[in-house]
Amino acid sequence: MRAGSSAVSIDAVARQLGVTKGSFYWHFADRGAWLEAVLARWETLATDAVIASLAELPSPRARLRRLFEIALLDGTLQLAIEVAIVSSAEPQVRRAAKRVSKRRLRYIEEQYRLMGSARARARVAALLAYSAFVGVLQTLSLTPATLSSNAAKRAYVDHVLRSLLPE
Repeated sequence: MRAGSSAVSIDAVARQLGVTKGSFYWHFADRGAWLEAVLARWETLATDAVIASLAELPSPRARLRRLFEIALLDGTLQLAIEVAIVSSAEPQVRRAAKRVSKRRLRYIEEQYRLMGSARARARVAALLAYSAFVGVLQTLSLTPATLSSNAAKRAYVDHVLRSLLPE
């Protein structure tokens, strides 16, 4: 989805995968079915698996800290894919992005609630945290050199963590 989902044709996908269009249609009824499978896989890897991996951490603070690190430092999330999805105008993609954003916001809010924040404060903190993530995605897609080194990324994440997870 480098050029955005609406620019992706069955011909291009089949060519990229080295398969025939017939083979492609053997697995997917149409482009919409293929796109739904791609979005479901993204949701599983970039949200479900990430949240599941955080469950073993001992505290909500540790889970949030690790979540921010995953989001920006360790490459678990493919930032280009995240940007393409959240900036897509295609209705099918927008629905998936909306569902994932709601799930991520609920999870972050739940962690703030577990740290003792009142519901309204937890909701605002979650929105601020998620907005920082989406905002840095957009910034990095437009100006990748902004955080080109691992040291710059680490400094940014440390600053965000100090701001969003005060002691």
